[in-house]
Amino acid sequence: MLLNKRVNFLIGSGASKPAIPLMGEVDGDTNDKRNQKLLEQITTVSKYLEGNEIPDPSSQIDNTLSTYVNFIKILIDDLRTRNSRTVPRVINIFSTNYDLFIEKAVDVNFQKNEYFIFNDGANGYFNRILNSHNYDESIAYQGQFQNHIEDIPTIHLIKPHGSVNWERDGESVYIRNTVQTPCFVVKPNGHEAESTFDGNHFFEMLRNFQTELSFSQSVLLVIGFSFQDEHIARMVQRAVRNPELIAYVFCYDDDDREKICARLNCTKSTPNNLKILSPSDIILGQRKFVMDDLVGILGGQNDN
Repeated sequence: MLLNKRVNFLIGSGASKPAIPLMGEVDGDTNDKRNQKLLEQITTVSKYLEGNEIPDPSSQIDNTLSTYVNFIKILIDDLRTRNSRTVPRVINIFSTNYDLFIEKAVDVNFQKNEYFIFNDGANGYFNRILNSHNYDESIAYQGQFQNHIEDIPTIHLIKPHGSVNWERDGESVYIRNTVQTPCFVVKPNGHEAESTFDGNHFFEMLRNFQTELSFSQSVLLVIGFSFQDEHIARMVQRAVRNPELIAYVFCYDDDDREKICARLNCTKSTPNNLKILSPSDIILGQRKFVMDDLVGILGGQNDN
């Protein structure tokens, strides 16, 4: 499914369960209180990820991290097999999460001497400034004697809702290697679409999302995302008008499927290139579908 395609992932908060709960699972009398509690939990988990603690097999955080590490490794292996003359050796990960699971998983793979480029949209050394134009760059290896050129496998991480390690200073956004207080994020308060559209940096991230889905031979895989962000939902609705795009939406459960169909305005008719899949559509008898299940499919461990 991924080989020789322009691959894009849209990853939402459900992908980081059970280490981080969903907004609806957080106690609180108001949305503001629930948002604050959720951000505190994300901050706590992300600070843990900053460290180098010995993994605990019983830890929900370490188990979730292990899933992400395997996910990144599978993407690297896929990129290595690509013919860069037919399709770029690039995979885009659009994540509305502001935890640091992907960043930590990338770091773990670097420590295993995996050979790839990670581009989070920032450049600089002591002060790394976010700029969406950085996603237009490509890096090639030309050998010690410059006798051949080969594109290096690259993973782009685009976070349209910000991150706990983002810091805003005036018109600039800095990506730090530690959790920032306060951080620069779009909170899940029911107005994500408005906040994302009005924020220049967030809008630029979503512009990249829409551009990538407009190319021929593109694939979008969605996991842990329920399309409550109306702006992103509208973008996907427009994107599937491109007949050369195939979008796979992996639902957490059967109820989730009905809600997603409604939010994508396809309860009566679904475009042929939009596959909204409930757990039982993917794995016989399955009631829930989580990030670990997707990783198993991508890695060829589950062929049901």
